[in-house]
Amino acid sequence: RDWPKGIDGEVSPKLCFRMKQIRLGKRNAILKWEELTGNLNIMRRCLREELEAQKRMHNMQNGRIGGDGADALSQLTLTVPDLVHSTFIRFWKAPSMPGKI
Repeated sequence: RDWPKGIDGEVSPKLCFRMKQIRLGKRNAILKWEELTGNLNIMRRCLREELEAQKRMHNMQNGRIGGDGADALSQLTLTVPDLVHSTFIRFWKAPSMPGKI
């Protein structure tokens, strides 16, 4: 899958975010975002596919078929979380306020 293109073939695609949730925790405050164009999911997929392609090529060059090599590159996995968030406040201790956090 090809890396998504921006308007007029720009190298960097446009991303559009909408705030989905604000979470106030005991140690921080977090904004959770939702990406609306679908380009972020395409980028994540491209990264996973590229890693798998590099592992296959590495294994073939080293005489291993099927990606079951024992070296570090063959064993490497990539987890690309679906979460998009910003931690915008960190607390030294839990804030004093009424109600549950």
